[in-house]
Formats: sequence, C-alpha cells, structure tokens
Amino acid sequence: MLEKIEAGEEMELALTGAAFEHLHTMKKQGDAEPMYKIMEQAKVYARMSPEQKQALVELFAEEHQRIVGMCGDGANDCGALKAAHVGLSLSDAEASIAAPFTSSIPNISPLLQLMREGRAALVTSISCFKFMALYSAIQFITVLRLYRINTNMSDFQYLWIDLFIIFPLAVYMARTGPYHKLSVARPHGRLISFPVLASVLGQTAIAAAYQFFAAWWTLQMKAFHCQPACPPAGGVCDPTQASSDSLSFAAHDDGDSMMVTMMGAFNAFNSVNGSSGFGVTEGMPACCASQPLGCPTRPIVSDTDDNIMSVEATSAFLFSQFQYLAVVIAFNTSKPFRRNLVTNYYFFYSFLLLAIASSFLLLAPDNTLVVINSYISTLEVQRFPVAAFKTRLFALAIVNSAVTYAFECIVEVLARQQERASLSLSSATAAVIAVLCGLLGLTLGPVALLPFLRHT
Repeated sequence: MLEKIEAGEEMELALTGAAFEHLHTMKKQGDAEPMYKIMEQAKVYARMSPEQKQALVELFAEEHQRIVGMCGDGANDCGALKAAHVGLSLSDAEASIAAPFTSSIPNISPLLQLMREGRAALVTSISCFKFMALYSAIQFITVLRLYRINTNMSDFQYLWIDLFIIFPLAVYMARTGPYHKLSVARPHGRLISFPVLASVLGQTAIAAAYQFFAAWWTLQMKAFHCQPACPPAGGVCDPTQASSDSLSFAAHDDGDSMMVTMMGAFNAFNSVNGSSGFGVTEGMPACCASQPLGCPTRPIVSDTDDNIMSVEATSAFLFSQFQYLAVVIAFNTSKPFRRNLVTNYYFFYSFLLLAIASSFLLLAPDNTLVVINSYISTLEVQRFPVAAFKTRLFALAIVNSAVTYAFECIVEVLARQQERASLSLSSATAAVIAVLCGLLGLTLGPVALLPFLRHT
C-alpha cells in the first residue's frame, strides 16, 4: 500500500479503528511516516473507539496544522468534540455538553451554516478593530490639527462624535449576517497581517492628508483674513480682556463715573448692526469670526476654551464627522463573507440618519445654526465667512469618502494576490504606497494648484 502511495497512484482509503491503532502505535515508537502518508489519502475512518477519534482529531490539528471540525451525536464523541477547533453536537444528549455548538437537525448540513457564521464573525471582529483604530486615529489627527493653534472641539462636539456617531455604528455593525453562500476563499485570521496593517496605516494616512488639506483650504477663503479695524472699539478680539481699561470707555455725569466694559460695547455694536450674536465668542463682535486665530487683533490666548469658537475648530469638527462615516462603510464590505449592509437595518438606518445630520450641520443656513446654538450652547459651531465654502467642504468630504472606499477595495485585491503567492509582500507593499500616493495626488492636487478651486 505504501509503495502505491509513494508511486503517486490515485486512491481513496478507508481506515478502520484497528488499522489506525496499529499505525498510531508505530508513530509512538518513532516510525511516523506510514501514518502521515496514509492519512493524506484516507477519506473514511470507521469503527473507531472514543480514544481513537480524539487521537485522530489531535493528529490533524497538532501534527498537520489543520483547522479541524467534528460532528458527533453521542457520548463516544465527547473527547473528539472537545479536541476539535469546532465541535458540533447533533443531539441534545451528552455530546451537547462537550461541544460548543448544538444543532437540532440530525445531519451534518448545519456545519455549512456554522462555517458561514464563523467566517462572518471573524470578518466582523477584524472590521470592528479597524474601525475603532481609525476612530482613535482620526480624532487624534483632529486634535493635533487644533492644538497647533491652541484650540479644541467643544464638549458637546466630542459628545456628538463619541455617543451619537461612534457608539451606535460600532454596536450595530456587528449585526450583519453571513453571506448565503460558503465562499472558497477564507478570511484573514490575524490582526498583525498585511491586509490589516495596510488598511489601517493607509486609511490613517488618507485621513491625515485630507484633514490637513481641509485646514489649509479653510485659510484660503478670501474673506477669512486679518482685519486691523476689528474690533471697532479698539484693542483685540480677546474675551479674557473684557475688563481691561484699554477696551472700555467712560462717561462722566456729575462726577459719577460709568464704565462700559468691552462686553457691553461689543453687545451694543452687535445690536446696532442687527447681529443675532451667532459666531461671537464671549466678549467679541461678529467681525472677529472672519479672522483666523493668530491675527494681531485676534491673538491666540492661553486658555484653550477661549479659542474654541473659531472657524478653524468648526471646520475640523464638521469635516471629521464624514471621515468616521467613510471608514465605517469602507470596513463593512459584504460578500463573500457577509450580507449586504442594507439587510442590517439597525446599522443602515443609523448610518443614514447620521449622514443626514452631519450634512445638515455643515450645510445649514446661518440663521438655522443660530437657533441650534441657542438651544445647545455648548455646541459652539462658528459660521463661515464665506457661505459657499460649506458646499466646497462638503464636496471635499465626499471625495475623501470615495478615496477611502476605493483604497480599501484595492487593498483587498492586493491581499488576495499576496495570499495566493502571485505577489510578494514587498511588491504588495510597494503597490499599496503607489496607490495611496496616486489617489491623494489625483484628488488633492488639482484643488491645490488651480486658483479657482483653491480660493472661495
């Protein structure tokens, strides 16, 4: 028999318990070659004792490095069910205690459903990891962008992102069911692997590039510049100096002095000019909103909270919303392992509502945001000096989302080729870098180079 196997003869073997025991004994004595060669050709194992079943499963798992599944319906299968990577009990008797999975259908057909569910669960777990990694990276990039000018997002902006965007999406994305067909391909099973690292690092680079581009583009608004004549009462746009003598004026009446502080003067200015107060930091007039932080008349104050009500902080907050939504879609591809996202109603409708809400916050007219700020004072969303910039920032967010999704699809294709050994790891890495640079150059380059796109 061994001679025929070594000669390459095609055959299918059936092995009894007695024959398996003999081969197993030879292996224990140091002659393992016959056992391994026959196991490669054996298709059927019959009349085996519980100990032999367990030993067979352990041989496949430990010696041959295979992922082993075992189906059993009786007490004599308990040892093998426990030794297997995946144990499926086909009865409610003793075997159901040893096996992690139990089926009421008395045949092996539920094994296909179990494999589809397991692959979907693995893909979902990795997707959740990548989403939470990108959530941390995007928020870090946003904060890094704002800390450069000593400002930050407001408390409610953090609450909106963490509680209303990240929390429901992270919870509901795990509810997507398995694909109805069992794919020949297998999902990636390791976090420290080419597809996962290429995806996370590449998406982080895309998020950083678009975030800093959005920050630069915000400063390109023609009406967003330093204004020496603002504030009209003199001094600087600094709420910490509301009681400063240089920013107050006095009126004398019969020796009685009446001081009107900068706060009162600025509020009077807003009242005269019909301003509703939207876009005004405490103690500052509306014209201060049209100046970048760091201007001579609007210096960057030491207290970060006093710099929050600024165009720069609002731009970072509104743009970052779409980056969270983009990566959660990119990381939740459907086939060949999961159903379409539309079938996950909780996730789909949560995403849809959040996309509408984020778009509304960005594109809403200024008078609507006045009302929102009056009800949610801690939101602190500033108006843009040029209303048309909202549409451009929204378009940039859409392009960012498209690049995010396209890059993730390309990484999946390269990962499959690298897995089949048709592409080396170094070649796949070089291809990912080239694709990343190409996508960023093609989408951001024209905006940066063409004046009619650069300036608003």
